[in-house]
Amino acid sequence: MSTIVKPLGLEAVMNTVNYSAYGNNTLVRISHSSAVTTSTLITCKDSSNTNTNWTMTVVGGDSVIVQKGATDILTSNSTDASVSAVAVAYKN
Repeated sequence: MSTIVKPLGLEAVMNTVNYSAYGNNTLVRISHSSAVTTSTLITCKDSSNTNTNWTMTVVGGDSVIVQKGATDILTSNSTDASVSAVAVAYKN
């Protein structure tokens, strides 16, 4: 059985400068287009952008869907445009 993923907005670069709550959506698809040997750290912070809720590594060439709080902010330690994200909805 395949999963249906519905984008809820425009995909945008996620790096050290660009971070977002992704329209207060709780599911976000993150794509990392760099080589497999490159990884990036994704950080989820509270709405004040001060307290870290969680972190995770995404390997180059991979895409993941993460769940966050509606007002939580996502960012990555990437300094280029290799990491992008978009709010999504899905069903199995």
